[in-house]
Amino acid sequence: MDDEDDYMSESILAKCADVRPGIVAASVAKRYKVENAKVAADLQNRQLKSGERERVLRETALETAIDERNKGFLMLKKMGFTPGSALGKRPSNSELHKANEHLKEPLKLVLKNDRMGLGHEDEEAKRAKEMAEVMRREKERLNKEYKERNRKRSNYQSLVKAFSAAQKTCYNLDISS
Repeated sequence: MDDEDDYMSESILAKCADVRPGIVAASVAKRYKVENAKVAADLQNRQLKSGERERVLRETALETAIDERNKGFLMLKKMGFTPGSALGKRPSNSELHKANEHLKEPLKLVLKNDRMGLGHEDEEAKRAKEMAEVMRREKERLNKEYKERNRKRSNYQSLVKAFSAAQKTCYNLDISS
């Protein structure tokens, strides 16, 4: 019985954790509060916002290939599709169509981020093109009018010059006779 340590001995008590009840000092409590706030802020900053998280998930999903257990993929395989090959009709032997011109990857997804309706961008581009055409026609019309005015002024000046020369000639003939 002497071989065993007494339950009140120092060796047994050293193995136990020190959990003394008591009041925490104000500075220690303040430090704990600041550390907890910092940890909470770090956790919140590490988490992505919902829109950003959706964008990341969408990009990762679009970058991954269709699983070979997918029902659609299995149907494609039954119809003769092999992974890595292009879909569609095989091109003829002409120079214009080469085998590597077929798409082997799907088209990239383009999402609308604005609040305008579908086709609004096309409509705005069409309006801008029409406005540019109207401006071009107006510029041509103004240029044409300017040239016409200059031509008429030049003709008028030449007529005035010819008329004054004819007047001088008539005057000289009247005086000399």
